[in-house]
Amino acid sequence: MISYLRLKNFMSFKDVVLDLRGSKEIPKQMIAIYGENGSGKTNLIQALEVISRSTMSLTSILEIDNLKKQLERMREEDTRSDAFRLIEFDRVMNNHFSNMRRVFTSYKTKESTGHLLIELGFYLNGKNGYYFLELDERGVVFEELKYVINEKIGSHYRITRKEKVLSPSIFQDDKYVDELYELMEKYWGKHTLLAIIANEFKIKNKEYISNRISSNLLDVLYWIQSMSIYSASDYHSIKRFSTPFPVLFGLKEGSVNDPDDHQLRAFERALRNFFLPLYSDIKNIYYRFEKDADTYRYEIIFTKLVASKLIDLRYGQESTGTQKLLDLFSYLFMSEYGGTVCIDEIDTGIHDLLMVEIIENLSDTLSGQLIMTTHNTALMQHLKKDNIYIINIDVYGNKEIICLSEYDFRTQKNHNIQNMYLRGMYNGVPVVGNLDIQEIVDNAQQELAEYTVDKSI
Repeated sequence: MISYLRLKNFMSFKDVVLDLRGSKEIPKQMIAIYGENGSGKTNLIQALEVISRSTMSLTSILEIDNLKKQLERMREEDTRSDAFRLIEFDRVMNNHFSNMRRVFTSYKTKESTGHLLIELGFYLNGKNGYYFLELDERGVVFEELKYVINEKIGSHYRITRKEKVLSPSIFQDDKYVDELYELMEKYWGKHTLLAIIANEFKIKNKEYISNRISSNLLDVLYWIQSMSIYSASDYHSIKRFSTPFPVLFGLKEGSVNDPDDHQLRAFERALRNFFLPLYSDIKNIYYRFEKDADTYRYEIIFTKLVASKLIDLRYGQESTGTQKLLDLFSYLFMSEYGGTVCIDEIDTGIHDLLMVEIIENLSDTLSGQLIMTTHNTALMQHLKKDNIYIINIDVYGNKEIICLSEYDFRTQKNHNIQNMYLRGMYNGVPVVGNLDIQEIVDNAQQELAEYTVDKSI
């Protein structure tokens, strides 16, 4: 689980800490983050995506190189048009981090000086650790991982441009250590050591790597890569998902070898148990199959009661709110299953009461960690103060993220936290000045009329 996140010169944050640690330094499992529009809620989710995707940058760039070669062969064979090749290449480039220099230019705070820093604290297997990443315009400046070494917390590695120190207790084979140093000389800076190790796992025998690197480090790498992150805003869409259940990647549609596929049928029942209590007009959910060569194509069908008649609707015919809930189901499932899940604007398109029912139900049983940003203030009445965080912005544009339980004044049991937040007692709400839309329209009309008269003279 995530215990804290520190950002410096990252997007809209000059220097901020999101501290999720509760009693005995154990992270809280349910976190709701509030703030006015543009306060940086999405930036927090983006920072977690950067850490997760950075571990795959080397593999991605090697895949891009392979794609270049394939496209060149296609050009020679003239099997596809140049336009299609360029579209395919752009798609791969835009969906991968090619190197850490690109991360710096994409996420560095505008007009800021200094390096970009991300520090991710985590709680794994009952122990605390942290991963630290520092970037400048050339790429990685500093990288360090601290976690368990022989039952004590220590540095697994600490790397700068001048010095590379690997713990002999973590990297246990001298010959392989020499190989890693060679790889670092070749790739580190443009890529992190975690990315180098992740690529080693992909291209070499997994048992060979596992026998030469401590399982403690590999546990951290796997956990970082297994974070599920969801953001579906118009300007920055993130859908990173990790699960041991392949069907969760294709709840809307897909293909199976057998229409009685055990996993698909299990999640078909799970979706019925999820949606039917939330919707009065949804009476059934099932998968419709169509034979396709040696497989069966399937798509999800919602059976709804409309004007006293039962009708079947495909996913694309459903409301945006229902589609959003289906998208979120996999993430909510994994948070309950034990995963670390981060969802941006979880409430978008979903009725307040539906979201309250889902979150209140999860908060009683959650076995993993769910971090969400939201504008749904109704949730405040159903969450503990320890689970609510607010992004505050002062008059100079400086930001801090404060847990509701840290405020100086005492909130009585009979006080309504939602009303107190909306009245601005916790800050983190829009401060609206003298807004007069009729006056705005009148002034605009007058200016347009004067402009028309001037042009006619």
